[in-house]
Amino acid sequence: MLLKQLVRLAAVTDAFSRGLLGRFRGKRTVAQPPEITIGSRLPVVDVEEVIEPIDPEALPESEPVSTEELFGTATTILFGLPGAITPTCSDVHLPGYVKLASKLKGLGVDTIACMSENDRFVLSAWNQTVAKCSGPNTDVRLLADADGDLAKQIGL
Repeated sequence: MLLKQLVRLAAVTDAFSRGLLGRFRGKRTVAQPPEITIGSRLPVVDVEEVIEPIDPEALPESEPVSTEELFGTATTILFGLPGAITPTCSDVHLPGYVKLASKLKGLGVDTIACMSENDRFVLSAWNQTVAKCSGPNTDVRLLADADGDLAKQIGL
């Protein structure tokens, strides 16, 4: 009798776990791209570089540029942000690089670039907002990876 109850309990438990727990997505194995280290090359992907218009009323322009052309063999600092107009990114991240740009360039850095998965309009508006608070940004290049192509290829 006890054995029948245990078998029945096991069957109920199994059905429950397959029914309820089976609804949740199980763990899956995701292939990780090679780790990015200092000196490693980025995948070649086209991104948009935001070019601020001279007329503040004009729409921002952008120019498609490949990561290979943009970074090449230069010493580059590339930092990425999940979204442009967020408090920490607007108050600390971008202004920090803008303020330190001359020191970094003095240490041999050729290019400082900020990449975000926003379009050129958002990045341009963000750059103008940061400029009003922290001063103009002439040293950090803003790159739009709106479709997330580079982020996907490097496993972010």
